[in-house]
Amino acid sequence: MYGFDIYTGKQAGTQYEFGLGGDVVLGLIEQISVPPNAGHKVYFDNYFTSYHLLSHLRQLGYDAVSTVRDNRIAKCPVKSVSATKEARGSYDYRSIDEVLVVRTSME
Repeated sequence: MYGFDIYTGKQAGTQYEFGLGGDVVLGLIEQISVPPNAGHKVYFDNYFTSYHLLSHLRQLGYDAVSTVRDNRIAKCPVKSVSATKEARGSYDYRSIDEVLVVRTSME
């Protein structure tokens, strides 16, 4: 671990361009002081993830891998959870603007 940010509550007057979680990810990346397009990969969980953030990271030259909540993948409409349960190993994917979303069967 290189850096961390302890959440102490919403700060008055703060505007979040990528949501609270997305701005945390970008703030931590800034601490690393590595140039974009250096081949770095960023991993985070679904609290921080949105299509908007993933697209922005891609534009900055970072690869990102994350789990994602259904309501945060608006531009990549994949099959519903129930539709991917049709057979073990089934999956669906969409790729928009160099962002790939994959839904897999968990059964």
